[in-house]
Amino acid sequence: MRHEYTMDNFVDYLRRGYIPVTKALVLITVVMFIFALATANTATFDTARSLIAFESPQLIARPWTVVTYPLMTLCGPICILFYGLMLWWFGGSLERAWGSRVYAYFFFIISAISALSVWIGSLATGLPVGLLGLGLPLSAVTVAWATLNPEATILLYFVLPVKAKYVGWATVASVAVYFAYSYPSPRNLVLTVFGIGGCAAAWRYVHLRWAGTTVRTPVIRLHRSRMRRLNPLFWIKDYRERKRLRKLFGEDREDRGGWR
Repeated sequence: MRHEYTMDNFVDYLRRGYIPVTKALVLITVVMFIFALATANTATFDTARSLIAFESPQLIARPWTVVTYPLMTLCGPICILFYGLMLWWFGGSLERAWGSRVYAYFFFIISAISALSVWIGSLATGLPVGLLGLGLPLSAVTVAWATLNPEATILLYFVLPVKAKYVGWATVASVAVYFAYSYPSPRNLVLTVFGIGGCAAAWRYVHLRWAGTTVRTPVIRLHRSRMRRLNPLFWIKDYRERKRLRKLFGEDREDRGGWR
């Protein structure tokens, strides 16, 4: 039987799981990645990039870019996959807890705060700064989730168990390192301070609005139980256990003179 895909099917898919905003952001990221591959080195790509990307010297001319720059991420497929997983886990967890409307406001407002903070740093240092991709807002989302769940444990790279609070600090450190090394200048320390403005705003918002609450993270726990199968140590342990059981039942069969 032929199945027809309609807009109602698509809307129903987005609503399923109670994370429509997260699903939409992941879908947009993938679509824009394919678009960038298909139109690379063309005038179409250059025009789209100029309309979406945030550039500190062009803020007055293109103010909308403070919220559009996360919509196009230019990196490799592995990077896109990594960003998508982080957005699905951390962003989806926040969306379930806060509701889609609050989470959508949070994501785009924190994106704008990140861009405006970098813009102030650019004015203070005289260094032109450009933003394009999920990096900064996704870092802020991760910090917000880690602030709500400091003692939760996740499997870093599906192997190493790490508490969420350390993931949050590592995220802030990675943003600082990015700005410190991307803009080599004696003034980049000032720019780095403003670069983590979005993470600081996310941390402050959680403390002011959601203090004393904890976000349940069934998605993280589900993937922890399943993704451990990607761990080579799990394969070795599972192989040894199977071998031990085969040996045990084989000896038992010999003692009994065969199965009856």
